[in-house]
Amino acid sequence: MGAVPEPQIRRFIDQLVPSAADIMAQQGKEFETAGQDASAMAAYRRALVSNPNHPAALLGVGRLLMKQDNNEEAISTLQRVPFGMLAARLG
Repeated sequence: MGAVPEPQIRRFIDQLVPSAADIMAQQGKEFETAGQDASAMAAYRRALVSNPNHPAALLGVGRLLMKQDNNEEAISTLQRVPFGMLAARLG
């Protein structure tokens, strides 16, 4: 037992607080739910600029690309989603 090192505390706190990419992806989902696909795509893409591997943003972009019949790019995007995340969303 003893004091926890500062870097370990910071990592713990970072896991609790939503990242900028989390917030932008959530905004994208809200736009998408409201039928505002262009705004949703923009929010998801901003999230991906912040974190190129953000699973929720990748799923959102993939969904919207499929909706636009841009299946090749949708598949390419969805292949970047970690399997566990994809399975959890589908199951």
